[in-house]
Amino acid sequence: MCFRFKKLGKINVVNSSSNPIPDLIASLGNSLKGEIRTDPVSRVLYSTDASIYQVEPHGVFFPTHPEEIALFVEAAHNFDVAIIPRGSGSSLAGQAIGPGFIIDCSRYLNQIIEINPEKMSAIIEPGLILSELNRAASEYQLKFGPDPASEERATLGGVIANNATGAHSIIHGMAADHVISLDVTLSDGSSANFSEIKLKQAQSLARTSSREGEIYRSALSIREHNYQEIVSSWPKT
Repeated sequence: MCFRFKKLGKINVVNSSSNPIPDLIASLGNSLKGEIRTDPVSRVLYSTDASIYQVEPHGVFFPTHPEEIALFVEAAHNFDVAIIPRGSGSSLAGQAIGPGFIIDCSRYLNQIIEINPEKMSAIIEPGLILSELNRAASEYQLKFGPDPASEERATLGGVIANNATGAHSIIHGMAADHVISLDVTLSDGSSANFSEIKLKQAQSLARTSSREGEIYRSALSIREHNYQEIVSSWPKT
């Protein structure tokens, strides 16, 4: 969401026990300012969202800076621990819970970096609540198009991840229709920027050996094998 993650130093993996969480936390040392909580109360609090499900996580991490996300994700990757990005937990199908480590960006990474009324665009952090963005944008007679029912609680990270819509999506489109670019941390801790690019650029990126390259290879494979079905069956709305 228009902030950039930086790949930090390689983490040395120590011998992991049957429970890798203590070793994962120990490997991070004092490199994080954000809070890591593994106490029973925090784990129970984050075991539910707005769905009917309950799954207790290993713990919760509250990053204070985008670079901390990259560092933590890389450590989790090295110790084979799943991560679950979470905003306000307003999801109805269990997207914000799981048997891994929760990364909650809503506590600290919740700022509007910039609103550009001339370009009708904004740069924001993933923990920002949608309604707060709209209140700030209303000063310029602007509004984020999709209007999900959870607007007063949902974070923009979750809105984009779920491709949120709302009652007026036929007119204003879905969340994906309003995204210009995303600076992201991938599952191995590496960074990438996703935005609209030409097919040749995507094919070039797909030839790289990185995790980003794997994503482009998969996307292009889906496109190649399902092209006719997509063209013939995509809804004409």
